[in-house]
Amino acid sequence: MQINNMDLIKVSRTALDYLVQGEKVVIIAVSIFISVGMFIQVVLRYVFFTTIFGLEEILIFTVGWLYFIGGAYSVHTESYIKADILTLIIKNTRTRKPFEIVSLVLALITSLLFSYYSLKYAVWMGRNHLVSPTFFISMNYSFGALVVGGILMSIHFFLLLLQKIKSKI
Repeated sequence: MQINNMDLIKVSRTALDYLVQGEKVVIIAVSIFISVGMFIQVVLRYVFFTTIFGLEEILIFTVGWLYFIGGAYSVHTESYIKADILTLIIKNTRTRKPFEIVSLVLALITSLLFSYYSLKYAVWMGRNHLVSPTFFISMNYSFGALVVGGILMSIHFFLLLLQKIKSKI
């Protein structure tokens, strides 16, 4: 059985679709969890003058996941924040393409460095058994968001770079 390039493209496209769908599910689920948690905490604090012990700690853990998975998804949709002054200066898209490629290469390098150092720090935290102050949960559950988000951003930047290189204009 021989596999041609079109089969590989279909498989990689399907894997990417599953990855992006997973990102969407995490973003929606975590957003709902954070919103409900904050609502409950505010109602309890200002109406009943009490709180749920440790809820802020759990919410802080999940906010990191929302930020970094959301950041990865924004790279996929190309809605991330960028200082794109070239579109104002250079009107010709053909002339602008090399600058856009360099920009994506720099973004990819930055996200790879971020992934590397966040993984390095996560390993250090695991070796030193850093835990949260309230529930003594390993900080790697929270910090894992940086590692996973950085890797996902790197994947999306790499795919955007390939797409930009293959594009005609």
